[in-house]
Amino acid sequence: MQLTALLFICIISGAIFMFISAALGLIIWNLPIDAIEQYSKYGDAGIQFLKFSQLLTSVGLFVVPPIAFTYLSGHHPFKFLKMDRLPLMVLCFSAMILMWVQLPWINAVGAWNNSIVLDGQFAELYQSLRAKEDAATAMIEAFLEMNGPLQLVFTFFLVAIVPAVGEEMLFRGVLQPVFIRVFKNQHVGIFVTAFVFSFIHFQFFGFVPRLLIGVYLGYLFAWTGNIWYPILAHLANNGIAVIGYYMLQHKYIEVSPDAIGTGEMSVLQWMPSVVLTIVGLVLFKRAAGRLQQPEVELSEVGNNSSEGLS
Repeated sequence: MQLTALLFICIISGAIFMFISAALGLIIWNLPIDAIEQYSKYGDAGIQFLKFSQLLTSVGLFVVPPIAFTYLSGHHPFKFLKMDRLPLMVLCFSAMILMWVQLPWINAVGAWNNSIVLDGQFAELYQSLRAKEDAATAMIEAFLEMNGPLQLVFTFFLVAIVPAVGEEMLFRGVLQPVFIRVFKNQHVGIFVTAFVFSFIHFQFFGFVPRLLIGVYLGYLFAWTGNIWYPILAHLANNGIAVIGYYMLQHKYIEVSPDAIGTGEMSVLQWMPSVVLTIVGLVLFKRAAGRLQQPEVELSEVGNNSSEGLS
């Protein structure tokens, strides 16, 4: 019943925000609704509309539904979604650094996933999936066209901050606890949530690395009971992609972060990455178990600040 209610909320919220996006696109840029898919035909206006539409769609699909779901369930969103406690800085930095440590072997898995070829009776399916993947890649590249610092800031907000907050609220904050209750097993719940998280992006040739990232984010949430850690790790993953592409585009660097672990002698990059990831996960879990007690509720911070001001 909870999954059905959440799906219904996502559909309604997504439809409402898509309608708002189409209406504003018509008013601001005088573009039809098909400009979202045919953005390249409309030049800069099409790209701006695409980004604007993506922002509203992300809010409608990932931010609003978990908040509405918790209110309808009779809970306070901040407390229900485990956002009511300040994270510890040492664990915040650890979660983000550990995300970056995984990049070489995650990229290596991604390169393998992208190289999969389906032939025979699956050849037509393969061509369809590859066409959709190419279209998604082209759209991402259009998103990441940044001509200056202001566009970098907006793109970082659009591609890194909004998805990190919204997707973690929905997948780790709502879906993961529901799946854990359904399957009565924490590990199964984490993996099923990660599967849905990857599947919902509809990119077959990036499915496996996204699944593994989802598993990592799921365990961060399970070990800490605080959603700010997976949010920050998610932000670190998306953020380094945005900044890396910006630096690559403007010739500050010559190799994209996505290429680390995939070139010649890549084994020298991803093998140490695997070892450091395993060690880092063990240390993070132990540290999370020892350090969780000193966390402070955000409401207490607000009360203490008010007392200080008075």
